Amino acid sequence: MRLLNVHTRKLETFVASPPEYAILSHTWEDEEVLYEDICRPRHELSLMKGYKKVSYSCIQATIDGLQYVWIDTCCIDKSSSAELSEAINSMFNWYASSKVCYAYLSDFELPEGREDDLSGLHPCRWFRRGWTLQELIGPHHVVFFDVFWTYIGEKGTSRYGYTKDWHQPTRNLSQHLSTITRIPQSVLNRRYPQDPETVQESLNDFSVSQRMNWTANRGTSRPEDGAYCLMGLFSVNMPLLYGEGGCKAFGRLQEEILRVSRDQSIFAIYDESLFARDASGFVHKDQSVELVELPAARHPDGHAHVSYMESHANNTTTDMFICPLQKCQDCTEEEGRSPIVPTDLYLGILNCALLSDLRKRPVIVLEKLRVEEQVYQKASYLVLVMSGSMDMISVQEMHGVLELYLSRRIGHELERELLYPGHGKLGNY
Repeated sequence: MRLLNVHTRKLETFVASPPEYAILSHTWEDEEVLYEDICRPRHELSLMKGYKKVSYSCIQATIDGLQYVWIDTCCIDKSSSAELSEAINSMFNWYASSKVCYAYLSDFELPEGREDDLSGLHPCRWFRRGWTLQELIGPHHVVFFDVFWTYIGEKGTSRYGYTKDWHQPTRNLSQHLSTITRIPQSVLNRRYPQDPETVQESLNDFSVSQRMNWTANRGTSRPEDGAYCLMGLFSVNMPLLYGEGGCKAFGRLQEEILRVSRDQSIFAIYDESLFARDASGFVHKDQSVELVELPAARHPDGHAHVSYMESHANNTTTDMFICPLQKCQDCTEEEGRSPIVPTDLYLGILNCALLSDLRKRPVIVLEKLRVEEQVYQKASYLVLVMSGSMDMISVQEMHGVLELYLSRRIGHELERELLYPGHGKLGNY
């Protein structure tokens, strides 16, 4: 890990146990000071637009009693693919291990005389970039500065050593940040130790679906970075393959998540494939799918049914209860009952529940891939459990009768269809 010495403005390398350091979070712009630039004379660097935030960071770190600062533009040799891969896989840990993170909003100026007017925060680029999500969540302390390095406020409720040096009161931005980012205030107000593992363990309180929802409206310059910037939030690592495309990278990310997590909210998506193509597949208009302490659905014999589902080029194995769907055909009154007719569809009951109603589990619609084996693939439907929203698939148990709603995407619109209006039921396996 390379750190910039705030006094000499030179890079120093630390193989293990780096000293305490500050870290900068920002958005890239023109004339950034890169790794190959930082060794130039300071009077030349000062002519570059990007040097201003480097200088601001060094001065602030000095005020805060720190000797080093980490800045991604100049502390990574991006000409080395191996170093870049190591840095991106380690970045969440580096932010979480920092003493303090300076979030520099270059397109925001605190109104003079109206320091409490933070209405201009929402459109800032910083809140729309993929990489800055982990830079907000990971560090113990995040302090926000405007374009002139004027103190705006900070994440959470405690302050890192500024009261003695500054004369304005602490401003807790957690409510503003939560409104802008959709991240619960409970996450922003948590006081973590400077320990990446503790931070990542605490994030497991929130489902994969919820964490994906936090990043759904953020973007990255390179499509693959839409997946790579999320690795730290899910405690996974994977090789960087620039050129594979955003969809493949995001698919690999989800496969890695399933290797370390049993959270099946990853399947409750607005997409026809098993995995979402990008984070927008996790945006639910009315509901948020939250993993709660629910056991997997059980077969009547007491054992969970293990199924195998196809995903991209590889198989995904997950412990899921599969119920065949059967349809009741209408019969004449003389017959006195409705015969049960099997369908080609199966229901996979996920081990999570809707945040708004913990009694309701998401269900995905499956079809058998190979007749002789318990191998399934997701049917070509958008699938979510009933939530009262007209654009979500509904599976609702009412007096022992199952209603099944399926929705298909037509262009950008969702068409909702009630396939089994009061005439479907779960079959016996």
